[in-house]
Amino acid sequence: MRRSLAVLCTGLLMVSGSAFAFDYSPTQTKAKVVRIAPAAISQSVVDGVLADPSLVKGTDLLVATPDGKRVDSIMGNLSDPLSGDLGKATRDYIVSHAALFNVPTSRGDGSLKLVKSGDEAGANHFFYQMVIDGVPVQDSMIDLHVGKDRRIQLANGSFPTIKEITNQVSINRIAAIASAKRALGAKKVRCAPKADLIVVPENGNGRMAFMVKMATDNPIGDWEMLIDAETGKEISRLNQLVFADSITGKGNIYLHSPLKGSDTVEDLLHITTPSKLIGLYAEAVN
Repeated sequence: MRRSLAVLCTGLLMVSGSAFAFDYSPTQTKAKVVRIAPAAISQSVVDGVLADPSLVKGTDLLVATPDGKRVDSIMGNLSDPLSGDLGKATRDYIVSHAALFNVPTSRGDGSLKLVKSGDEAGANHFFYQMVIDGVPVQDSMIDLHVGKDRRIQLANGSFPTIKEITNQVSINRIAAIASAKRALGAKKVRCAPKADLIVVPENGNGRMAFMVKMATDNPIGDWEMLIDAETGKEISRLNQLVFADSITGKGNIYLHSPLKGSDTVEDLLHITTPSKLIGLYAEAVN
């Protein structure tokens, strides 16, 4: 049974709850568990749903980002059957729902880049990334999943807000790799490093940076490092190398179900992939 409009609007206040984050590798200092406090769903998200009668009628579930400001996922019959080419139709759908997906209207569909598409399990899947002047934006992906009836049944993601770029590109890829190597204190690499220019969202703006991927022997690791494209300074680093010992993270979970008690912080044992719920005995798939 479809949710009524009143139930949907009430439910929106429930899907942006508390969450826990953990992201570290055995070669790094273990990060503290960070609690993200519950947040109210922003009016812009609600308005984005209410602006389309198909969404009001067909939405089964809407999940907002932890801060409540953007859409994280929508499920249901989210459109009428799409006509014509599905690639064009899904692009048009995102543009026509710009407010819902936080697509900058000043750029039209120029901020949308189709990075992957395919047909699997009886559905068509389209993945769009945000780009600014041709440069991809980090962690900005909208994926639409179209069922056999040519209706959009699932939409994941929305674009971050980027009002302006706060720096300029003053170094090249070679200089970025050299900066990353100096920051690590690495003497030897195990394969050729890579450096790609990206936009890093920061507090409503964007910063140009190089994503440097480098495998080193000392310190041992498969590193992903962000290097400021103007100053050459390190912004962040992450070691993706997984070692023999499994990782123990922490998560905010319901031991039984939300109807049988509140959530508690528990150890997540036997994790094998940092930053993802993949382990020796189970893998969580969205």
